[in-house]
Amino acid sequence: MRLSVSKIEEYTKCPYSYYLAHVKNVQVAEAPPRYLTMGVEVHELFDKTYDVLEGEQAQVLTATQKAEMFDKIQEMLENWELKE
Repeated sequence: MRLSVSKIEEYTKCPYSYYLAHVKNVQVAEAPPRYLTMGVEVHELFDKTYDVLEGEQAQVLTATQKAEMFDKIQEMLENWELKE
């Protein structure tokens, strides 16, 4: 096995990860596709919105709150990519 600076750096970051990758040849799982994590983000946004409403005793959203909520949803959708 050849050692390189990058392998040494990798080992110093996480010896166990290095062991799995270079000794046991276990492949690291990639991050899940974006479309699989989008639902979690949408639910988090709804949870935050519910917390705001509950904190204000379920009053009607103000124009500012609506705008902020729509901006967050729009930002999330703009960043959403259907890639595997």
